[in-house]
Amino acid sequence: MSLYELCEKKLSGKGEKRGVQAAPVQDDLPGSITALLMQGTIKSTFDMGTISFNNGQFDDAINYFTYVIKYSPGHELAHMLRGCAYQEKGDFDTAIADLNTAVKINPNNFYSYFSRGNSYYHKRDKDHAVSDYETALRLKPGDEKATSNLKLARTMQG
Repeated sequence: MSLYELCEKKLSGKGEKRGVQAAPVQDDLPGSITALLMQGTIKSTFDMGTISFNNGQFDDAINYFTYVIKYSPGHELAHMLRGCAYQEKGDFDTAIADLNTAVKINPNNFYSYFSRGNSYYHKRDKDHAVSDYETALRLKPGDEKATSNLKLARTMQG
């Protein structure tokens, strides 16, 4: 059955106006088409989250990344950027939880360690902040921001 026929089948007998086609229910689509549609939706939603984040619209970014994570739980960058959005809102515990997931998915991402180090720093958790900045610097030696933040964390009281 073609995609057109599936659409027509969904529309038949349901009172829709002729010439207006509703989207087919995904259960009736072949698996590969469903996967492609979902993949495109996830990518578009991730892109909208990134735009929202870059524009300082952190609540919107969190909503977009939450959608991505719901349908693609292993999406490392969605976890990382949602963690960064929570960090920008001052919710460091939630940020750390997302960044922990990002690190678990990809233990070689400089930005996940660096961002988690920032959250620990803001929580005044010196040991974890120093550890994350050191790991970030092992992944990206000589990074100026990580080097600077590591120095600040080492001088932190507590």
